Amino acid sequence: MKPGDDDVPRLPRGKGLRLRSTDVARIGMVALLLVCIVVLGRPCASGVAGFVDSFSPGPDAGPAAPATEELQLERLTEEEIRRRFPGDEADAGSSNREGAKDAKDPK
Repeated sequence: MKPGDDDVPRLPRGKGLRLRSTDVARIGMVALLLVCIVVLGRPCASGVAGFVDSFSPGPDAGPAAPATEELQLERLTEEEIRRRFPGDEADAGSSNREGAKDAKDPK
């Protein structure tokens, strides 16, 4: 040994892999769980797929009916708005806050 070797830190040497019986049991349980997931995954996936497919229409159901009514937008003039939605024109100028006060406080 050289005189400068004492300053170099050394890693402690292990005495092999030590496993307690509880560690071996845990490893075995995890391995068993993984095997069960792989083995049972296929039948469960098939069952779920069959359940989801049961909600689809049958092959003889035909195509879905086309939508006959579509949303149509139309622009109204001031005159058409007044005709379609008649109301007191004096209320149209008042703010909603005043109307809300009147509704809460009927005096």
